[in-house]
Formats: sequence, structure tokens, C-alpha cells
Amino acid sequence: MKYSIIIAVFNRINEVKELLKAAELFDFDDKLGARWLTHVPLPAYQNPGPWQSAFSQSGAISILLRAYQQSQKSKYRKLAKLALKPFQVPVKDGGVSSEAPWGICYEEYTSSVPTLVLNGHIFALFGLFDFQRVFPNDEECNLLVNNGLVSLKKSLAFYDLGFWTRYNYCEAEFYPDIDPATISYHRLHIMLLKVMTRLDPDPIYAEYIEKW
Repeated sequence: MKYSIIIAVFNRINEVKELLKAAELFDFDDKLGARWLTHVPLPAYQNPGPWQSAFSQSGAISILLRAYQQSQKSKYRKLAKLALKPFQVPVKDGGVSSEAPWGICYEEYTSSVPTLVLNGHIFALFGLFDFQRVFPNDEECNLLVNNGLVSLKKSLAFYDLGFWTRYNYCEAEFYPDIDPATISYHRLHIMLLKVMTRLDPDPIYAEYIEKW
């Protein structure tokens, strides 16, 4: 199945018992839904914590979906649905979405300014794809996936350094003007675009894979 690579990202949780236990670790907010917060400082982006991450939301959604499929308990389905809410809310209001020069960005690291980490946006999409796999007719998720894909394709030109990639597109005064990806992150960007060719067939991914 084409989504197996997404599932493999979370394959450290092998036992159903541990899976269900992990699915309970969330913070609930009436307006923001189910959230998973990181309670450590984020000095690189001047965030003292706790902070929220679209990457974490994505992983939590996949865990909840597995918990639902293993147990058939509706609470895990409902939590997975609630975990979509932060994707619809701007970072400044407690969500994980930022406006970038090219459109929406699902933020791996939330801060007072957009951080716009490329791999974080793509990993966030994986969790949304996973939700779409289980609930293909969910309009809320389908809109998030569509908006995220349109934005991703437009963003690639901004991360392109000609022969290399930027790690992020953070334009904060306290952050370097350009932050080239390390070789490991550069390779990760290429690998993630290869995954995207399977999830969303579009020639733009192959174009940048070859260039990078």
C-alpha cells in the first residue's frame, strides 16, 4: 500500500498496549481541539515553551488512527478528528499554521515569527494523508491536505539555493538570513520529495529531486 512508508515512520510502537497508552497523552482545548505540547524551551526560535508542533500533531494523528483501527473504540477516532483543529488555526492563536510568502505552512516549530521548516511541513502532511486514508470523505481533512499540497509545490522555489536547499525560511531578526540545510537534512528533503511522488503524482517533485 502506498501509505506504508508513512506508517513506517511510527513503527517503534509495536505493541497494541503501548499504542493505546500513547494515544492518551494529549492536551485538550475547546477551541483548539486535541494537542500535543512540548514542555522544553526552543532557544533557536526564542520560544521558552511549552510549544506546539504540526510534526507532533501529525505523529499523534497516526497513532490515534492505529489505536482506533486496533481497538475500534470511537474515542480514538474522535481524538484524531480533534487533532486536525490546530492545523486550521494560526500560530498566534495557538495553532500550527503560518502564512508564508507562498501560502500556508504547517509549522514544526512554533514561535513569535514564522519558522517555515521544509521537512516539518512535509511530515505534517503525512499525518493528514494518513487521516485521509482512513476517512477519505472527510471534507475538513481533504481541505487541509489540498491547501498543504498547493503550498508545498509553490514553496520549493523558495527553499532552492540552486544546488542545495535551505533548512527553513525563517526571516526573524534573531535568525541567520539564510540557513542552508546540513547534508543530512538536504538528503532528507530529497527523500521526502521522493515519497511525495508516490502520494501526489506531480512532475514538480521530480524536477527538484533531479536539481538537488
